[in-house]
Amino acid sequence: MQDTKDDFLLPLRSKDSIIAATYNIDEDGSARQLVCFTYFINNVDSLYWLNSKYIEQEFIIDSGKRSGVINIYTPGLVSSAVGASYASLPIGLFTTVCDSAGISDNVLYENTNFSKRYIPRIVDRATSRACKGSLYHKSKIIDEVTYRLWSIS
Repeated sequence: MQDTKDDFLLPLRSKDSIIAATYNIDEDGSARQLVCFTYFINNVDSLYWLNSKYIEQEFIIDSGKRSGVINIYTPGLVSSAVGASYASLPIGLFTTVCDSAGISDNVLYENTNFSKRYIPRIVDRATSRACKGSLYHKSKIIDEVTYRLWSIS
């Protein structure tokens, strides 16, 4: 996907978004380099690439069984390829905050064809470690898009 700068910044500037960023820290304690970035948003209307009606139907039915459940979307993680699993940090922090505040939520996230092998494991591990007082359910696939190549030579 190739978004314009404005398209990219729209959900980040929304009052419905929480931005999570992880930095490498220098020896003096100052932030040196951004190594992982994501955001969490509970209003998917500004996310033009998602079918919000489908998401509402899929999650409202599920969350309707539990009152007060918040539906949240995260577009995925942008993480440095160097170093430890930086992706676990923002996911774990977000989960810890929700857990300690007593918030019930469904979090929707996307994978690419390749990342579906490892992102759910990272998400599930980070979430299960951070949940102390809440019930936690492993990630599940709610929709799958298969990409195909059409080639003419």
